[in-house]
Amino acid sequence: MIKRITSLSLTILLTFSLFGCGYNAIQNTDSSKNNTNPDCTITIAARDGSHSDVINSVKGTFEKQNNCSVNVVSLSSSDLHDSIIKSNSSETGIYDVIMIDDPLMPEYIENKVLANLTQLGYVDDDDFVEKSKLLGKDPYPLGATYALPFSGNG
Repeated sequence: MIKRITSLSLTILLTFSLFGCGYNAIQNTDSSKNNTNPDCTITIAARDGSHSDVINSVKGTFEKQNNCSVNVVSLSSSDLHDSIIKSNSSETGIYDVIMIDDPLMPEYIENKVLANLTQLGYVDDDDFVEKSKLLGKDPYPLGATYALPFSGNG
């Protein structure tokens, strides 16, 4: 059985299909029968091990459905944190989606690492376990959504 996990991501693949590649995929379907879009790549910073394995196991289907490629960067917990903080100091950043442990939410919110998904049009989804969903809000528990559950033990 997989260890107890309460990880959050800035956005999960579904969110980026709406705001990232999804729009480009719709535009490109009329002009070309080619299902590849070299201009659309989503880079995900994820915990190594089973976390990255799960993402890698479904990314092929997502890539086909959304006409883009997914690049998974698999890092240890401490390397993941350090890489995210370093990426945040650059103007454009390295990652589109990050996997974070919920205790790091305050640090990432304070340092403006996370996008305000509510302002980007995200509406809460009832499919998520309520306790896990609330961890991605600032101010906790009823503020704007900044992160979505990847997995949880709600």
